[in-house]
Amino acid sequence: VETAPVHCTSVGKAILAFQPEGVIKAVIKAGLVRYTDTTITTAPALQTELKRIRARGYSVDEGEHQPGLRCVGAPIRDSSGHVFAGLSVSGPMREVPQAEVEGLSKIVIHHANQISANV
Repeated sequence: VETAPVHCTSVGKAILAFQPEGVIKAVIKAGLVRYTDTTITTAPALQTELKRIRARGYSVDEGEHQPGLRCVGAPIRDSSGHVFAGLSVSGPMREVPQAEVEGLSKIVIHHANQISANV
């Protein structure tokens, strides 16, 4: 089992974006460690990214935890609507070009919503 910080993975950001502000502040206070050149490491940048995720309904990891890996994630909600998990698809950037992210997001959101409906 691999664990990764929530600020630099698509599943982590998909979950974090829908958490109470106190949780987000605690993550920021704990430190936003840099793993790659694209890791988000400042509070304003993370807040902007989380706002963007909430608006579009999905997250993207642009090699933020592992270089060259692109991931698209979506939140999974329990029966009360609370986000408690996430789902993602990932692959090498050369095989998952930026132009395919929006299309992949629709698939990931669909399946995350299917899981949410059955929780």
